[in-house]
Amino acid sequence: MTSPPRRAGIVGNALAVALLAVSGALSQPPKPTPAAATPLRLGNLSLVVSPGRFDALPVLAVLDQERLLPDRIIVQALDCGEAAFAAQSSFFRQAKHLVGTDPLGDVGEWSHARGIECWAALDLLQWWCDAQANASDPFAEHPTLQALNFPGTEGAAAFGKFASPFNPATREALCGLVRNLVIGYPDLDGLLLTCRLPTGDTLGFDEPSRAAYIRYRQVDPVDLMLSGDHPEERDPEVREYYDWRLRMVGELVGCVAKEFRAGVSRRRVAVLGRGDYYDLIPKVQARLCMDWLTWVVRGYADELLLEDGWDSLEKWNKARALLGKCGKPVLLTPLVTSRLWYGDHSLEAAWGRLKKHGASIQRVALDPYYEKYAGGAVQQVLREARQLRSGAQ
Repeated sequence: MTSPPRRAGIVGNALAVALLAVSGALSQPPKPTPAAATPLRLGNLSLVVSPGRFDALPVLAVLDQERLLPDRIIVQALDCGEAAFAAQSSFFRQAKHLVGTDPLGDVGEWSHARGIECWAALDLLQWWCDAQANASDPFAEHPTLQALNFPGTEGAAAFGKFASPFNPATREALCGLVRNLVIGYPDLDGLLLTCRLPTGDTLGFDEPSRAAYIRYRQVDPVDLMLSGDHPEERDPEVREYYDWRLRMVGELVGCVAKEFRAGVSRRRVAVLGRGDYYDLIPKVQARLCMDWLTWVVRGYADELLLEDGWDSLEKWNKARALLGKCGKPVLLTPLVTSRLWYGDHSLEAAWGRLKKHGASIQRVALDPYYEKYAGGAVQQVLREARQLRSGAQ
């Protein structure tokens, strides 16, 4: 993979330490060893690594040592508005603790040397959160890009700060970032997109967002009566506003996907989707703006990573039925993650629930984002997935 010059990987944190402790403590994690001649492959399993949260290199070393190789590594390349690579952007900076390193390039080289796909992941709208101490805030320099709540406030701080998908400048910033990404890393196999706003507030009352709707409809959103659970039932203009929000976010996803695929048709795009999205009332759907089925129907994505707590396969079956009606060959992959915005956040608990469904699940993606839940869970889940795969064969 073509990438800028780089030096050794970043300093590991609790996840890397816990992983190394299981397989043998290492005071100075070495670069991953060359690929084994006959590695044990795990069919249809993806692992997400987040350089902004933990050093990926020790994780890869453990995968080598235990011969637990997934078929895809997904690198979180934009997380809370900070890039895992030198983005060459006036909007996004590389995370301070990653400056001078190139985790995206390191993981890409490691993956492709073993015949494993390497993808990048972008969180398109959450541009600031408190996950990292002293994290840069893009809105300090670009305040007009921040999506605000009525009457012009930031909304729930627990969810961080979000860029407005209704502001054309946001689209320009993100498409520019993707152009830099594909120039720096032309061998990327795919791109995973997370695109959503928080559910607790209706963001989009900043001046640029209001102006965009006024241009479209000659109505200021602040004049709409959005109180109650179903304001769209008493006012058709509210329904129009909700539809416009979903359409604008969809166009943003489409623009980013098109930029990534430009000139290279083999590149694939996946989107993250909430399993219960279409069970939510229209008001909450319009807040979240995560209309993944429309994105798939319009050809923006080739794969859906379904986010759920996995108490049952009810939402999985619903998603599979919806995708089956869209007339497009779209992969459906369950995501086991420790960063759900709702329900039990435990990676181990979610995996424990999902694995009960056994052979009915053919693909799995694992995202151990919060290290307090990860510990040795990555290895344990990979071991159990290997057993399930070998048992099914």
